[in-house]
Amino acid sequence: MIHLRGFRTNILIIIGSFIIALSCIEICYQLFFSEKFPKKRFHFITNPSLLDQYNSFGYNENTHIREVVVYAHNRQFYIEYDTSFITNNIGLVQKNPFDPKKKSLVIIGDSFTQGQGVTPWFYQLEDDWKDNEYQLINLGLIGTGIAQWKDALQWFSKMAEINKIVMCCISDDWTRPRWYICESSEQKALVFNQSRENNFKKNHKKPIIYFIGKDLDHHAILEKAKFISDYSDNDKVINNYFIPRIMHQVFFKYNSFFTGYDNLAFSHNKNSFDQIISAYGADNITVLHLPQKDEVMQGRYSELGTKIKDFIVSRHIPYIDGLALCKLNQEDFFRDDGHPNASGYKKIYECFARNVLGNVKFD
Repeated sequence: MIHLRGFRTNILIIIGSFIIALSCIEICYQLFFSEKFPKKRFHFITNPSLLDQYNSFGYNENTHIREVVVYAHNRQFYIEYDTSFITNNIGLVQKNPFDPKKKSLVIIGDSFTQGQGVTPWFYQLEDDWKDNEYQLINLGLIGTGIAQWKDALQWFSKMAEINKIVMCCISDDWTRPRWYICESSEQKALVFNQSRENNFKKNHKKPIIYFIGKDLDHHAILEKAKFISDYSDNDKVINNYFIPRIMHQVFFKYNSFFTGYDNLAFSHNKNSFDQIISAYGADNITVLHLPQKDEVMQGRYSELGTKIKDFIVSRHIPYIDGLALCKLNQEDFFRDDGHPNASGYKKIYECFARNVLGNVKFD
């Protein structure tokens, strides 16, 4: 009994010492390394906006959409950008209507192609386009990647023949899953599901994009962001210290330090890219590889970006190095957001017009 009591005492001492040590580490982290509140992003959009993505692609047709992004830093909430754009007769972010009788040069990509954050650069491209035989088609949509583009091209090919394809990709696009839009009427928000079979009521996923009125003023939007922040699950976990923030940083935020990029997702997207080549022909595809903000700041592509370049070249697809040719710098991006600002998109437009359209061979 004496030995058992001593063993229990030793265990309690060890546990207590561990808790004290962890608390000391947490206090030092809070004092010297951590911000009191982690930086957060809140995405707002007018409704109706995005389609459900099950059988369609893009936004609702002939719609004027307002988009606002708010950031919070040390409980200071501010608007990073407040912009708007219009869609055409099939819900694409472009001014010109889709004509099923015309040949199509399809430009596909993510938010960089859509032009998120400012007036879409595609509008200027349309204004400067003088070819009456081919129409420009903008299949750029936020948050999408290669796997999604395969389905988007298939969706568009049912309406018109795809003659040429230009992919405007960033490195992250090659590790993104295929997702589907779901709408929550209760939370007045959109969520992205990765399974076609599931819906919002089954998943109860955390909203990604919240709805706002088209005329809502900035004060009301900031108050809405504060309300979301105060009641988010993430705040309850981190700010109440159910998980100490240093442990959260080590095991969650920076887990990519140990695992790197998602190799399984990369492999899946490479397979999707090969399927696109098989469906439309290598001679009809060009890839513009645009650098992300961190790659611009480092002056080189990430490890993933380098592998992407090697992979595309191995498929004998024309590869255009946007890091080298578009001349983006840190000032061409928003302060906190990872998207280009007006000067950045201007460079992307000029780079596209000079290095892509000038080299596409039409029949």
